[in-house]
Amino acid sequence: PDITQGPKSASEGVKPAVGGLIDALNDGFEYTQSNACWASGYTKAEEATSDLELLADSDSSEEVQNAAQYALQQLE
Repeated sequence: PDITQGPKSASEGVKPAVGGLIDALNDGFEYTQSNACWASGYTKAEEATSDLELLADSDSSEEVQNAAQYALQQLE
């Protein structure tokens, strides 16, 4: 393959990182969780849907809740 060209889409080539994103969603540190939410939505990490739903509904941080809701919208 021609390595001079990047991925054809935002999610191409990042699926192996989904496990790490799911771990980060459950990290407990607000900044890490909110960034993992954003990345999950950006990469269309459907495997993270149940974790994102839980965060959107019940996380103690409003920032994390909002980021999870945004990510879920990106997965629709």
